[in-house]
Amino acid sequence: MNLGLEAKRVLVTGSTRGIGRSIAAGFVGEGARVAVHGRRQETARSVAREVSQEAGGTPVAALSGDLSQEDGVEQVFQGCLEQLGGIDVLVNNAGAYEVCGWKEADGERWMDSYAVNVVSRVRLIRRVLDSMRRQQWGRIIQIASISAAVAPPVFPDYAAAKAASVNMTVSLMQELAGSGITANTISPGPVETETWKTFAIQIGKGQGWGDDLEEIKEKLLSGWMSNPCGRIGRPQDVADACLFLASQRSAYINGVNLPVTGGLAARAI
Repeated sequence: MNLGLEAKRVLVTGSTRGIGRSIAAGFVGEGARVAVHGRRQETARSVAREVSQEAGGTPVAALSGDLSQEDGVEQVFQGCLEQLGGIDVLVNNAGAYEVCGWKEADGERWMDSYAVNVVSRVRLIRRVLDSMRRQQWGRIIQIASISAAVAPPVFPDYAAAKAASVNMTVSLMQELAGSGITANTISPGPVETETWKTFAIQIGKGQGWGDDLEEIKEKLLSGWMSNPCGRIGRPQDVADACLFLASQRSAYINGVNLPVTGGLAARAI
């Protein structure tokens, strides 16, 4: 299937590892012009080189900047203008969380989490809208989390921030009515990234299961991470969904929150 992404200019934030890296590599494989982003320029350059080599030498831009700060957002945006000439597809993937409960998550942590996981996205969206409106085409995709709908007692600040991203997409979709721009959200369930592996081992130790990751996964899949697909998600699962939502084939899909969860916590619309 031709997704019509060739030569599209794509910014994937937080794309030096995990889900973001897989998304960036997927776009490169489809012939898009991609900017990899991370907090550190050296890391972004290294990952951009890796992704480029995997795609047979296709050029990949490398950008850095702290998106929780206004000047960091501007730095990344200007880098896209200089290296790509603009942004046709914005994938707001960058985010952060720490495992902590209500007792540990004080007001300052909530503010920091909101700045990283919500405000940074708003700032980037506001910067790309004018050019997308002029060309009457654009894709804005938020990477949220199943925790937006099924909030656990740990990282309540992160779960609330992801819920804000879902809400923001619906509002943005209405703002962009008739513009040719679509706004959608992807909410992954557990995905086996390095960060998730660390989280899973923490859970395993806390439950007295030891630190063997495969054994911990089995126990999680027979418990609260049980899903009809019978496995933990992979970064590629999210990347595939993102590529479709960015494509020409998804023009009639707008304002959705797409769960990529293997059926975990599924419910009728």
